[in-house]
Amino acid sequence: MPRFAGHLSFPASRNCRLYPGHVHGAGERAVYNLLDVLKSVADLLPYILETPDMQQTRKIIKVSLLTLSVLVGILVVHIFWVTRTRVDRHTRVMERIDLNEPIGNADAGRITGWLYRQPGVDHVMCNVSTSIVIFTYSPLQADGNALASGLSGSLGYPRAKRFMPTTAQLQSSCPFASPFSERATGYIKNLFNH
Repeated sequence: MPRFAGHLSFPASRNCRLYPGHVHGAGERAVYNLLDVLKSVADLLPYILETPDMQQTRKIIKVSLLTLSVLVGILVVHIFWVTRTRVDRHTRVMERIDLNEPIGNADAGRITGWLYRQPGVDHVMCNVSTSIVIFTYSPLQADGNALASGLSGSLGYPRAKRFMPTTAQLQSSCPFASPFSERATGYIKNLFNH
């Protein structure tokens, strides 16, 4: 017996087939004929879905979904692997300190010498015309805030500030740093970090 056979059963007095001497109104006949057609389709549905063509279609859909899932998984792992924060002995950070006061060549020499003496600092550039100091260091050996406050206190530059770009500046500097991409990569990182 087909699986849907009991769902659309009708009382014998309401059978939609017309028998001699059995009177139905036109609207009633149309409704019962439609219900009879639906019952017939429901009874045949399990047999229709088991045809070889439908089995092949199901197999194609399953393989397609599995392939898509694997590819999305590979993409998620790739994004995580590329965007994760790794700090090791080869990592270098570039910092900028704005002195906010005019300096001369002698001052630039003192600033450069002081920064080179700090542990972890690799390279220092001091621009006299803009009063900006740019340097690179290892984050395992030094901290940008400590270097900026040390420079300000040790050498007597009270207005020296570590440059921190605003969100708008970050977004305009890198095409990847859009709010959507930041949320997407943050979401993917949280998937692996929890």
